[in-house]
Amino acid sequence: MDRQTIAGKFIQNKFKDAEYFLVVNLSNQRPYNNGDDDSPGGEILADAMVSKSVYDSKKIGDEFCFEN
Repeated sequence: MDRQTIAGKFIQNKFKDAEYFLVVNLSNQRPYNNGDDDSPGGEILADAMVSKSVYDSKKIGDEFCFEN
């Protein structure tokens, strides 16, 4: 399977079991059928595991890209 780079807005950080995560809103990745940003559905969220240095450097609202 081909890997692709996806990007979204960083909305929250989490620390669990000694691992660092960024919660990223990927709703901008959703294809729209009619060109208007009005397609149905809620937010698309993903947790991205990151290093402590990335975790510490990101601010809420920053764009974050990763491979899926």
